[in-house]
Amino acid sequence: MSAASQVIRATQIASLLLGLALIGAGCGERASDTSLAASPPDATTAESILGTIDLPEPTEAESNPHRPPEPVIFWNIDVRFADGLSFDSDAVEEVFADLLQRMSFSVYGRDVSMGDWRWLTSSGPEQRFRHLRFAFHYLDDFRSLESQADEELFSERLTQVTERMSRLGETKVDCSLPPEQAARRRQELQELRKRFDTRVAVILKPSAGEIYETARVREVLESLGLRWAGRFHWWNHSGVGNATFFSVETTTPPGKFPMKGTDDGPRQVEDLIFFYSLARSAKPLEVFDALQRAVEHTRQQLGGTIVDVDGEPADFAAMREVITTHEAELRAAGFEPGSAASLQLF
Repeated sequence: MSAASQVIRATQIASLLLGLALIGAGCGERASDTSLAASPPDATTAESILGTIDLPEPTEAESNPHRPPEPVIFWNIDVRFADGLSFDSDAVEEVFADLLQRMSFSVYGRDVSMGDWRWLTSSGPEQRFRHLRFAFHYLDDFRSLESQADEELFSERLTQVTERMSRLGETKVDCSLPPEQAARRRQELQELRKRFDTRVAVILKPSAGEIYETARVREVLESLGLRWAGRFHWWNHSGVGNATFFSVETTTPPGKFPMKGTDDGPRQVEDLIFFYSLARSAKPLEVFDALQRAVEHTRQQLGGTIVDVDGEPADFAAMREVITTHEAELRAAGFEPGSAASLQLF
């Protein structure tokens, strides 16, 4: 197949950018894998083959776990109490506890004494609030639209919050977008997620009649500085962008690798999939170049052929062009790859 035809096919998201349905979820995972992360990879080994990915220091806002979510991703309802009124988290939660049984959202409060935002459920009894923010993720908190139109659901949420907060006293209620505009924003984000929530991936397949021994795979990947946590990951310890630069998994069930010294997984695997999320990566092109070096080094050690998700020989130049195009399209849509907003959408 010619390089030109591969470029054409690559511009279709379901092709060179690996669709989630093919391999399953994994790009955006953070909590489950991060908790198992080992110490930072061996810098000498990683830099000699993978190079380095230079990222800026996280901003103060990015480092604050209590910061309110990005308004481009969340529909916010702000509730301000009249002068002299303030409440602790228990009083606030009591009036909207029934809503939490039926819908998903987050609540933040601006601490009266400190002036900073706090996630309401993690605040202490000594903290009081006179400004609350109810945050509804445009997509994840409106999964079930039932029989109502989007606009009606947003209106209903606004009415419910307004009514319950009025039980505490006089309030002023504002929302980040009117229900009609919020409904349109939701549709826009649905299209963006559908288009860009994909994975960049290449596959290393053994030669005909061969198979990869898991123990040997582990040895090679760990020599690159990757660390095991179900999959193998090149961890990103900067706090900027996704928790991993790229990861390696396999189509051999269950798709992950066993813990070292155990028999709770396959001893042999039929392939190795090197992948990452373009939208969640703060440096998509640099990560792609490092991934290419990693898979080529692995092929030198294990043998086999590097193919794209269609089973054709991987055309790294064509893939790089596609990544460049989609990175620019993400930015044009208002989403810097690896930014807080991108991490919350993709």
